[in-house]
Amino acid sequence: MTSVFYNRIALTSWAAVAVCLAAACSSAQGDEGGEGGEGDGTPVTVAEARAESIAVTERSVARSEAFSSPLIAAEVTGRVEEIRHDVGDEVENGAVLARVDAQDYQIALSAAEADAEALRVRIEHARRELSRLEELGQQRHVSESEVDAADAELRTAEEELKSAETRRDEAQRALQKTAIRAPMAGRIDERTISEGDYVQAGSGAFRLVPDASARVALPYPERVGDRLEIGQPARVRRLGQDDEWYDAELTRLRPAVDEAGMGVVAIIEFEPPETWRSGALLEGEVVVEERKDAVVVPSESLQARPERDVVYVAPGDEATVEVEEREVELGHREAEETELLRGADAGERVVVDGAAYLTSGTRVRIRTDD
Repeated sequence: MTSVFYNRIALTSWAAVAVCLAAACSSAQGDEGGEGGEGDGTPVTVAEARAESIAVTERSVARSEAFSSPLIAAEVTGRVEEIRHDVGDEVENGAVLARVDAQDYQIALSAAEADAEALRVRIEHARRELSRLEELGQQRHVSESEVDAADAELRTAEEELKSAETRRDEAQRALQKTAIRAPMAGRIDERTISEGDYVQAGSGAFRLVPDASARVALPYPERVGDRLEIGQPARVRRLGQDDEWYDAELTRLRPAVDEAGMGVVAIIEFEPPETWRSGALLEGEVVVEERKDAVVVPSESLQARPERDVVYVAPGDEATVEVEEREVELGHREAEETELLRGADAGERVVVDGAAYLTSGTRVRIRTDD
């Protein structure tokens, strides 16, 4: 703080010297050109304070991440027979990424189909036998217990067929699972298996980054947290690139303060361009407030004086005037423009070039630079 104070005193001292020199030169020019001539006053440029709507934003930087990044696992046990896709490949939903040896599963399916077919034959025979015994029973050539036994045999065979058909369906499904498929469209980010590997059901094989959407989790200081709300307008772009801003909105807020960064995390979900890779470093802005009729001036017009910020106002519309030093309260700041909460009104002229050398009451000559 002491260093800043002395720097400001030094700046003020140099400014005073510069004003004196400028005044001396101006006086000399005035003697040559006549009183009130074109050379009267320190040459400066001015800009008009404007009233406009501004968006107050909070900016942060983080790396993008896929909205989801599923680990695709083998669903059956066996030896990897074929690898069809590798890291970086773009795949469609349902594309076969690799195949597990299907021979054992084909044998199991054939056996299940044979069992089911044998039971269908048995059922057909049991139906004919029951029909025959029912006719004989009506003629009292067989006992009622024999008819009941044939009926029970038929029902048992029908239930066994249902079980056999379930086993056949399971065998069919297991055979289909020997093809490891992409569950969605995207790009392969990682492959963890090779041809010849023996894999277990559930072991990871590929990691896929979907094409659909991405998100960035922007960290903010805890003091900003109360200003963030879901649904606020936001935008993102790659840091250090000449990209356009992509509009989005604040989608989620993590409910707890991040212990590592001691701050809050705002999540923005968006549709990334094809050229953006997952993990790219992004800068994001969230609009936390919109102000109408805010007074803005060029940031270059602001001058730091001991313990205060000021602007120099050129009153009226004359080309040669005495400036007024105004203490200002600063609002939202950008590189090019800054909001003034008090100190100047819209429509007033503030000095831009040359403001560093002025004090209150300095006579200035406004240049148009045309």
